[in-house]
Amino acid sequence: MIVEAAHDAFVGMNADGVITGWNRRAEAIFGWPREEAIGRPLAETIMPPAFREAHWRGLQRFLETGQGPVLNQIFEISALRRDGSEFPVELSIALEVALEPVAVGEVLREALELARPLAAEHDVRLHLDDSATRHAHSRVLADRRRLNQVLLNLLSNAVKYNREGGLVTVSVAEVANGRRLRLAVEDTGAGLTPEETARLFQLFDRIGAEEAGVTGTGIGLTLAKGLVEAMGGAIGVQSTLGQGSTFWIELPIAPGAAPQDGAPQDGQDGGRAGAARGATSAETVPQPQAVVLYIEDNLPNLNLVQHIMRQRPEIKLLTAMQGRPGLELARQHGPDLILLDLHLPDMNGDEVLRRLQADSATHAIPVVMVSADAMPRQIEQLLAAGASDYLTKPLDVKRFLEVLDDELGDAPVKGQTDDR
Repeated sequence: MIVEAAHDAFVGMNADGVITGWNRRAEAIFGWPREEAIGRPLAETIMPPAFREAHWRGLQRFLETGQGPVLNQIFEISALRRDGSEFPVELSIALEVALEPVAVGEVLREALELARPLAAEHDVRLHLDDSATRHAHSRVLADRRRLNQVLLNLLSNAVKYNREGGLVTVSVAEVANGRRLRLAVEDTGAGLTPEETARLFQLFDRIGAEEAGVTGTGIGLTLAKGLVEAMGGAIGVQSTLGQGSTFWIELPIAPGAAPQDGAPQDGQDGGRAGAARGATSAETVPQPQAVVLYIEDNLPNLNLVQHIMRQRPEIKLLTAMQGRPGLELARQHGPDLILLDLHLPDMNGDEVLRRLQADSATHAIPVVMVSADAMPRQIEQLLAAGASDYLTKPLDVKRFLEVLDDELGDAPVKGQTDDR
């Protein structure tokens, strides 16, 4: 489904534009009880008539291309209550949710590996306690990529709001009489007052960020809450002023899921070893393959490229949603090609390109920029800076595959690589 957020109201919508999910906050804001809202056309339920045609055009474009001008953006729009009154809301539209059994050990390992460069930069140690190791084989019902996004957000916050030399501990526990798993991220930062805790999941509320020198927009926890609820879970926090905070998410345990081999390793020094041991025969590809790294924070774009890559089964796709983890993956895996978005949460794509060019371990890797910015001057500047090609969004699939084949045509295929 597609999740739409107006503050902490989250509404699920399927490809036909019909409401499939409706939380309690949506009931309070829009005036429709959940049992009446489910099954109604979203446009006729919460959108004023003046916006409905644009909604249907946007939905059609998304279904055809995987792109949309409002995806992953926060914008103000008029909404409609059940009584017919209109009111302004801040709205964010995201990234389909596909539930499946997800191995806890694997998703923790992936999130820790992506968070490790940020932790090193802030002199913060990442640690998995024994409970996480014991539950490494357990599976939760979740969207793997969205769960990874939420965990990475919690880990990044735990690092950025920590003290120098601090510790981030990840733990796992059964709750709700064994029906759910709680994944908790504990930091040793300054902690929060009860008043600050109550404001945490409000849109654009960056509690203490300015004083701590933390950059960001204040939407991460709001969107994380929406994603977790869309997966049938819950998110919360416990904090003690002066001692630190513990953010947790709870997700249903997948019914009848068989455990997988492998356990996560400590996020500070065992990530790669854990990846090697955690790989199963189903995750390895028997033939040689080229490796492509896609650095992109927009989940629909990631999904689209993953879908396209199914036409090239000989290629292994690695992904990163921020510039710094992308640089680390490039150094670790030495991919044959890097696809690079121009606008990333932690740094611009041109800065990522500059660092790739300056690093002896990555300067020879061809980089193709992927961006909605089609200004000729921008394209010329990036090509002059070392990019080998430039693709504009929404992607032309035929052109994308042509560039992929051209860039990888002379690349030596690799043997099996360790799986993230």
